[in-house]
Amino acid sequence: MDDTKICENLSNLCHQCAKNKRNKHEKIHNNIILRSQIISRLREKMTELRAALWNHLIEIRDADFFPEHMMHVRSAGSNPYEMIRSLPERQYRDILFAAGIATDRSANTGRLIELTRNSEEAIRYWAVRGLLIRLCDTSGPDGTKPTERTAYLYSAFRPTVEILLSDSSAEVKIVAAEIMGRFGSEADVALAMRTLMPLMPFTDPFDAIRTQSALWSVNTFAHRLRGDEYGEDIAKLLALEIVRIGRAVATARSIILSIHEKSQGLPPDYSVTGL
Repeated sequence: MDDTKICENLSNLCHQCAKNKRNKHEKIHNNIILRSQIISRLREKMTELRAALWNHLIEIRDADFFPEHMMHVRSAGSNPYEMIRSLPERQYRDILFAAGIATDRSANTGRLIELTRNSEEAIRYWAVRGLLIRLCDTSGPDGTKPTERTAYLYSAFRPTVEILLSDSSAEVKIVAAEIMGRFGSEADVALAMRTLMPLMPFTDPFDAIRTQSALWSVNTFAHRLRGDEYGEDIAKLLALEIVRIGRAVATARSIILSIHEKSQGLPPDYSVTGL
C-alpha cells in the first residue's frame, strides 16, 4: 500500500472517530435535555397534585391533623366532625400549613421554632413534632444513633423545647419531653421524666390514649436513665394499657410508685395523683 492510500485511510479513520465522538456528545446532550424536561414535568405534576390535595383537605376538613386526645377534648359536647367545621377556614389552613412545614425536610427550622409560640395548640404540636423529625433524621435509619449534627441541632432547639415542657397542651409537652429524653443529657432525661410522670392518670378513655403516648415516649429513653430494671417497669406499665381505664389501677399505681422510687431525678415530695 502506497503512502497516499495510507494517509487517505488514516484521514477517513480520524473523520469517523470525530463523527462518533460528536454523536456521543450529542446523545449525552440530548439525554441531559430530556432528563431536565422530565424532571421539570414531574415537578409541575407534584405542584399540581399538592395543590389538589391541599384543596381537598380544605374541603373535607380532615380532623386527623389534631392529635386524638386534643381532638376529643376540643369536641366536648359535640363531635370531631362538628368541631373541625366550626373552625374558621384561616385557622384550619394555618394548622395544615404547620403540618406541612413539620414534615417538609427542606423547610427552615427557624420557622418551626417561631410556630412553637403560636396561640393555636395544634400548630405548636406540629412545630415541636417537626423539631423531633429533624433530630431523628440525623440519628441513623431508625433514629437511635445521634450524630454530631444531632447534637448541634439539639443545642439549638433545647431552649425552645424546655419552654414547651410547661405548655398548656399535654400533647405538646409529651413531644417536648421525648426530645429531651432521647437526645439530652441525664439531667434533661430527669427533667423529661418530671414532665411525663403527672401525665399518667387512668381516668377516662382519652386520658388513657394520652397516657399511652407518654409511656411510649418514656420507653425510648428509660434504659438510658436507670438501666434495664427501670425499662422493665415501663414495659409493665405499657402492658396495663391493654386493660384500659380503671382495671388493675392499683397495680398501675404500685408500678408508678416503683418507678418514682427508682428515679433520683424526681423531687422527694413528689406524689402520684389521678389514680
